[in-house]
Amino acid sequence: MERSEEVLEAKPGLFYSIFNVGIIVHELAHYMAAVLVGSKVHKVVLLDSRGGLVVHEHVRAFESWVIALMPFLVCNLVTFFLFADVVRSFDSGNWLYFVFALWLGISTAIYSDPSPHDLKSAWKLADEMWSKSNVVEKIAFLFLLPFVYATLFVMELKQKTFSGPVGSLVWVGVVFIIAKSYVSILS
Repeated sequence: MERSEEVLEAKPGLFYSIFNVGIIVHELAHYMAAVLVGSKVHKVVLLDSRGGLVVHEHVRAFESWVIALMPFLVCNLVTFFLFADVVRSFDSGNWLYFVFALWLGISTAIYSDPSPHDLKSAWKLADEMWSKSNVVEKIAFLFLLPFVYATLFVMELKQKTFSGPVGSLVWVGVVFIIAKSYVSILS
């Protein structure tokens, strides 16, 4: 059986090394998705000197798409909920929690972007899912199509526009503003 293997490389430099814990969340998301879709996982490296990776059996197009995109969804949801909690608990006086949650949120936001392999695969798989589906699947896929392409567009935009330390901080700011708005609406 053919395997899928791609290393999410740790981003170089002191700025990123402080936030490498985000790689762990990214790789756990790949692992959870692979298990969820029934792919046999052969190897998991959550974090080493090169970065992290998950080696799993190849699966059908939709399952591969889920595995490729899950880190973007999970990392940004983790970031969102951590930031929302940071905003809610700002005045609590628990500065240790505040700093930890903020650091973890920044870490997961920085590593939410897919590896170049994941992004390339996701675009290819979206096209493959459409071309190889039957009529019923195509009808179902039409409902998912806006989400599929919107997700891919945002991921592509994030990777191209928000690269480097400044871009990473801009993305962190975007997610933080969304979380702060969410908390304000609920208050």
